[in-house]
Amino acid sequence: SQVLRVSESRQLLTHLGFFGDHALGKVVPAAITDQFLSALAHLDSVPEREAIKFGVLLLDSTGRNVVTGGGGNLDYFQFALSLGWIVDPATHYGYLGGLDASIADRAIYYADHRSEMLFHASALLPHLRPVQDALVNAIWCSDLDSFDPAVLFAHKSLLMMQAQVVIAPMSSGLYHVRVFRRNENQQTRMGPLYDGMVLPRRSLGAVVREGMTIMHRYRWYCIINSRCLFFLRYYTNQV
Repeated sequence: SQVLRVSESRQLLTHLGFFGDHALGKVVPAAITDQFLSALAHLDSVPEREAIKFGVLLLDSTGRNVVTGGGGNLDYFQFALSLGWIVDPATHYGYLGGLDASIADRAIYYADHRSEMLFHASALLPHLRPVQDALVNAIWCSDLDSFDPAVLFAHKSLLMMQAQVVIAPMSSGLYHVRVFRRNENQQTRMGPLYDGMVLPRRSLGAVVREGMTIMHRYRWYCIINSRCLFFLRYYTNQV
């Protein structure tokens, strides 16, 4: 009811300290203009949590081309699904990272109390446009010997990419992880994911997701500040 809304508004203003003596004459009604309403609508569209997108790119047997529009093997899809869970873009109300039902009918999503993440699996996409502005991507590569990170850094659809997390299956059933950065002079060590790690299947998805998240935040921090300051986070939990 109107009375309840007024009461709740007064309670909120009281909690914010706007009803104290120091605020007298400083709190004034907003002018309801088109510009104000537009700004309010924009504010309402801002996600409550941090929103991040990543690519989960599958390479073909040459290790140089990204597979899109189908294909993929069971190992790749099991890894992609370990990063989150499947949602339908047509009915999902959370973050979609530029994806909609006209592009794909499935997406891999993850959320916690702090952030929302959308993992764009290239094998489920007709093209790479949804990952054009992703700063960090996971790369599934069957043969590390033939892999050259410079090829993907130069890809016309991946020019925003600042770091690659390359996962390669091993004959032992474990997974070799390599980390490549566009600027190799920036070698700040950020756990829990380190270059050269070998991980089991049970922890691969969680460690890669957390590591990519830390890399994204660091790269985004560098971009918005136009310089890289020392950024380090310690992790006490063991894989």
